[in-house]
Amino acid sequence: MDELRKNQNVIIETSNKTQIEATVFDFTFDRVLVLVKEEFVPKAKELHELEELTITVDTHLGIKKMTANVISRINRENLLLVENNPAYIVITKREFSRVKASLEFELTKNKQTYKATSINISGNGIGFSCSDCEFTQGEEIFIKIELPTENDSAETIETQAKIISVNKDYIAAKYTDINPKYQDKLVKYVFKTSTKDNKWS
Repeated sequence: MDELRKNQNVIIETSNKTQIEATVFDFTFDRVLVLVKEEFVPKAKELHELEELTITVDTHLGIKKMTANVISRINRENLLLVENNPAYIVITKREFSRVKASLEFELTKNKQTYKATSINISGNGIGFSCSDCEFTQGEEIFIKIELPTENDSAETIETQAKIISVNKDYIAAKYTDINPKYQDKLVKYVFKTSTKDNKWS
């Protein structure tokens, strides 16, 4: 895979569909050293040399997948060495990739709060439905949404947004002045969701 860069997000999947989250620590033309996230170290310790894995990387050019064998098992620094092979799946990256997601959230318009349901979501905007309110292009709204996490808790995302299109039951809004911390959480949620469920839209 030619598009690797340090600190890119990585999902490692085993043959029994166990997933391990990591980041690119270093790489050469034929191998990749990944730093396994602390909470996934116990799973990573079960990997054996020559075990075949599916590696998904969120590169600057899109989501890329490759098959790779373990070269060296995880060490004391939580580093795992795997092969660097050509990507066999390439999902071209828009400015921000998005996934289908049905999440209940609150939006505020003209000081009135309404319940809405997301249809898809990205680090840049959201598509949603809301039966209790009508929208027009250019309107400003405030969004508060809870992103689910692996441990059954939730991360609260709050941001201003502008309605960019209205089409019957589908409204699209683009975030405005979103906190980079929130945007990063959204991008990571999209990456993990798309890797886990293949719910690209």
